[in-house]
Amino acid sequence: MDITISLADTDIAKLSEQQYDAYVSELRARVKEIYPESHLVITHYGDVTHSTVDGFHDNEKVRIIIHELQQDVSLHGYWRK
Repeated sequence: MDITISLADTDIAKLSEQQYDAYVSELRARVKEIYPESHLVITHYGDVTHSTVDGFHDNEKVRIIIHELQQDVSLHGYWRK
């Protein structure tokens, strides 16, 4: 069960190193909370934030959940405080 989240360079360009680390840490924790057995890779690459998943019973459903988690952490995460 593999999950790869690729963060857009434009989404993280304005973040300091500390903000980026806190954002990725919270995102990793939230994903692992729901999919603890998954192999999670978070990268920053390209112009669009997206995720790919493989090895789940319903890959599309998992991809949508991961996208929603990423959006929630990005917009409302504790790392913003």
